[in-house]
Amino acid sequence: MGGVLGSLLSLVLSEILSIGLIVVSLKIFDGKKPMFEDLYKSYPLFLNYLFVTILLGLMVMLGLIFLIVPGLYLALKYQFAPILVVDEKMGVMDAIKKSGEMTKGKLMDLFLLSLALLFINILGVLALGIGLLVSSPLSMLAYARVYRQLSK
Repeated sequence: MGGVLGSLLSLVLSEILSIGLIVVSLKIFDGKKPMFEDLYKSYPLFLNYLFVTILLGLMVMLGLIFLIVPGLYLALKYQFAPILVVDEKMGVMDAIKKSGEMTKGKLMDLFLLSLALLFINILGVLALGIGLLVSSPLSMLAYARVYRQLSK
């Protein structure tokens, strides 16, 4: 029972921190100074964020089962839905729809960006994991920049 409760608490804290990291990344990209409380003050978005990440995970998993390409397509097309939930306080379905609109005609560019960032993060891992201290924030800021460009 304690293990289940601990896992559930860990999931909640992890998702709240993920929301906070999105807020911090967007603030840094926007030239604003992030504050420590940015990491946790958006906790009211937790349920929508959790639902959108679960729904996207299920969609991508189903797509991967059907010959991998549909899964990659869905992952790329709807990758900004969690950010939209946080940044624009959208509901789950609205965020998914808007992400699909934002990425229309940009999927190949987004695929190449994802490959480049994957390669950079692999280099971070190969540098005894310490490189992730640079490559992971770099990836988050790159996605914040692309998100801001596509959301205009």
